[in-house]
Amino acid sequence: MSATHHRVPISAAFAVLCVVATGQNLVVNGTFETYTALPSTYAQICLASGWSSPTNSCVLVVGCGSPEYYHTSAAGGVQPPNTFWATVMPHAGAGMAGFAPWYFTSPGFREYLRTTLSAPLTVGQTYEVGFWLTNGISTIHPFGVNHIGVAFSAAPLTQSCGAQIAYTPQVEIASVFFSTTWQYVSLTFTATQAFQYMCIGNFVPYASTTSQNFGGPGSSGSYYYIDDVSVKPAVVLPIELISFNARAIGRDALLEWTTATEIDNDRFEVERSTDGIAWSTVGTVPGAGNSLVPIAYELLDPSPPSGTDYYRLRQVDFDGAARYSAIVRVTFDATGLPVVWPQPCDGGFTLRTDTGERLSITDLLGQAVAFTSRPIAEDAVEVSILRPATGLYLVRSLDGALRTTVIVR
Repeated sequence: MSATHHRVPISAAFAVLCVVATGQNLVVNGTFETYTALPSTYAQICLASGWSSPTNSCVLVVGCGSPEYYHTSAAGGVQPPNTFWATVMPHAGAGMAGFAPWYFTSPGFREYLRTTLSAPLTVGQTYEVGFWLTNGISTIHPFGVNHIGVAFSAAPLTQSCGAQIAYTPQVEIASVFFSTTWQYVSLTFTATQAFQYMCIGNFVPYASTTSQNFGGPGSSGSYYYIDDVSVKPAVVLPIELISFNARAIGRDALLEWTTATEIDNDRFEVERSTDGIAWSTVGTVPGAGNSLVPIAYELLDPSPPSGTDYYRLRQVDFDGAARYSAIVRVTFDATGLPVVWPQPCDGGFTLRTDTGERLSITDLLGQAVAFTSRPIAEDAVEVSILRPATGLYLVRSLDGALRTTVIVR
């Protein structure tokens, strides 16, 4: 059974969103695939070609900045998926890096990744800084933090042991970031100097960093895995994406997205993954070419695999330039029926239940969360979490058995 789709013009006004495509990547070995030697233990980021720590050290010095290099051909705790700190595979290929930007047990501690660009930035040129980021699945580092920044400089930044680098990054993730799956981060800025050095980490004081616990007591703080880093000259892409969502329609997954305007937009390719790593195209939807009014699109993916299915859009213009959307997901149980939808949600969702089943909802610390529910079918209830915060929630039967998880964005 093949995917089906259509598009519908919408009469409405929307704010213009900046979307960019990019040219040549200035980051040498942004994929962490090449190395001078395979890593064997902690703190060996310098073995990934082109990368280093601003401490200029490539051995573990307790209390000092010591980012890690991981490769699937390595061994022990630097061989994914079972790393020292979490269960995680590289976003693509065999290599990735990891760093700790914040520790609640050591307020003065920081780790940074440093590299040299292949050419200086051009003054006045706008650049896109892109990378994939995840926390993996870990009980050791359950915290997410904000102010993950990328700093560009005319000379290499240096760090004294594990101290904060006193430098203002050109771009940063201002909100708290935490995800057990890979998420793409895209940030843009205009170069004011011919910078040729880049450093990634938390550049603000401990007291100015906001943290949030997403996974229990833990023993340390926050730790991030990073892959596919790029810095490219930005050019305007022919699409302004307003939204992209996935929801279950019976046994099928319905993908819906809306554009504000389009210029020379050739097509959308809808890709699906069951693990967030390997992707395949499940359908293609023609673009509008040129449009100055919002257009709604949809594609039905019939009977996707049971379990959690991840989806993303690959937008392609007439010149072949392409860009990926954020990732959304739909979960089906072993019978092939949807468990909860939509995923992620804003605090309101529909849950498939047994008749008369009584539920409780908790956060990851086990604290009960207030919610309302009402039956909408014999096997479904509509649930609304009261005063939801961004994060992961656990939905349980009254006997304590875990029913499902819900992501609130």
